[in-house]
Amino acid sequence: MHDIDIFVDIEFNHEGIFLLGAYCPQYRHIRLQLYEKTLTIRRLTNFISQCRRPNRETLVFCHGPDFGHIQKEFKIDFKNQYTCINSITAYRYFTRYKYFSLAHLASKIGLGWKDPGVQQKISALWRSNDAQKRQRVLDYNWDDCKNLGGIIKELRQRGVTTRELKDYAKLS
Repeated sequence: MHDIDIFVDIEFNHEGIFLLGAYCPQYRHIRLQLYEKTLTIRRLTNFISQCRRPNRETLVFCHGPDFGHIQKEFKIDFKNQYTCINSITAYRYFTRYKYFSLAHLASKIGLGWKDPGVQQKISALWRSNDAQKRQRVLDYNWDDCKNLGGIIKELRQRGVTTRELKDYAKLS
């Protein structure tokens, strides 16, 4: 029986979150991308509920400050409702590896982005309201979610268990 991992990534600017992506590889590789009117905490929590399975651990991963942004934006105590793990600090804790940007860790284990140049201008591309430019941002966000999954998969391949990740979540 496999555990359920959910990988959440947000794109934000000074105005707040403008795109939230989520990915659950164990449940038919379903994905979620929320923006504009669909960007609600209810849709995210429904997605998490849809992925959960009885008698299986469900861990929610974000990279860096994303949990804090989600809590602030949606005024929800997200970390106390779910087992939330910051992949930056978890990776550093379990490997003692000191460089921990998502791009750096992903490239270290052979992952990448279809269009890495989007990161530098993500907010401007999104604000353009041009369908093709926005699709580039959506693809980039999806790659973030998948690469976050790849980093956690690599941690598990190093022998880090769900129990250890869950215990770590209690520490942080």
